[in-house]
Amino acid sequence: MPTSTLTRSLTAAGALATLVPLIAACGGESGLTFTPPDLECEPASNHLSLVWGARANNPAPELPAPTDQILYDALADSRPVEVVVPDGAPTGTTTFKFEPTAGNDDALKLEFEEYRAALGAEFAALRSEEAEADTLGALSLAGRSMTEPGVILVVDSGLQTLAPLDFPGEGLLAAEPDDVAAYLEETDYLPDLKGQTVVWVGLGDTAAPQEALPTPQRNDLRRIWTAVIEAAGGCVEFPDEPLSAAPIHDDFASVTPTAIPESPAPPEQCGTTVYDSSSALRFNVDQDVFVDPDAARETLSGIADLALADDRLSIKLTGTTSSEGADEDNMVLSESRAEAVKAVLVDLGVPADRIATEGVGSHWPGRENDIGAGGELLPGPAAKNRAVVVELACPAG
Repeated sequence: MPTSTLTRSLTAAGALATLVPLIAACGGESGLTFTPPDLECEPASNHLSLVWGARANNPAPELPAPTDQILYDALADSRPVEVVVPDGAPTGTTTFKFEPTAGNDDALKLEFEEYRAALGAEFAALRSEEAEADTLGALSLAGRSMTEPGVILVVDSGLQTLAPLDFPGEGLLAAEPDDVAAYLEETDYLPDLKGQTVVWVGLGDTAAPQEALPTPQRNDLRRIWTAVIEAAGGCVEFPDEPLSAAPIHDDFASVTPTAIPESPAPPEQCGTTVYDSSSALRFNVDQDVFVDPDAARETLSGIADLALADDRLSIKLTGTTSSEGADEDNMVLSESRAEAVKAVLVDLGVPADRIATEGVGSHWPGRENDIGAGGELLPGPAAKNRAVVVELACPAG
């Protein structure tokens, strides 16, 4: 962080200070009380650590109100507070304690508010220095900085751009959350968050040049981080406090934007289209049930229209799976998913005798390698291999 030693201590405190605390009465006597947010996760203590998304592609970090109690308790109890910017090489800074001189609660509140505002201004000047974003690394560092479990406040979009959570490069927005958590555990990247309460503000909120996340992808991102944090032993809350976009700062290190998965358009007439887990033809885990039946039907209506416009067209549906599981089970599952697609097309008016189905499991041309060097399932490629291939065959001549 580009600040002096003294400024860094004040800045981190300002992080808290700017940061209005998060939970009420988590331990210790307090001279001030604030209205706490409604959280289901019970913080184990008033220890506090911050992950502050002062980086490119992320809105300017803001603190939702009310979040003052945990901040005040941490500072009043002389708790060192780590503030981590989740750039490409996260580092942290500790803060000094809040040492009030007021003689009554009204004066104490004013003193605390002035302290918080002054430090908040310093904190707002934080900038990323290393290219890309490592939110997982920042979360891990924030957890390690605490001598006992407490609250980790994260103000960040959650769109990490470096391994092991390379959202731009690995297609992770379409990955199954449990696959992501299992991969991190098997490769020893899962942080130790046992007993921690993670309060995450701004998940999925973006700033240019990062494209805004549509609701389905925001929900996917939330499910992924929930699975990761719970697998790491923590409890996570997502207060409904969206961050407003901020202008691009020239002094932020660059961050690669994450492409938004889109369902492929059907061919204009004849051809083959692969609908993987990033498309509307996405199935629940180990089931032949669509995640979003309405979206699947809307996508398939375009294919049905083509078939109904020319009764000479035939359709072949090939179901595929990723590599985990037994071959026999994968063959059955892939076939049943192809049949589920056929059922929708028939309901849309396409004659059943013009639709052929096949299940090939994890054995099909063009599949991606979804097994890592240590035998672990790779979540991004696995999602791409869970597909239904739609082939529209034109009549000869």
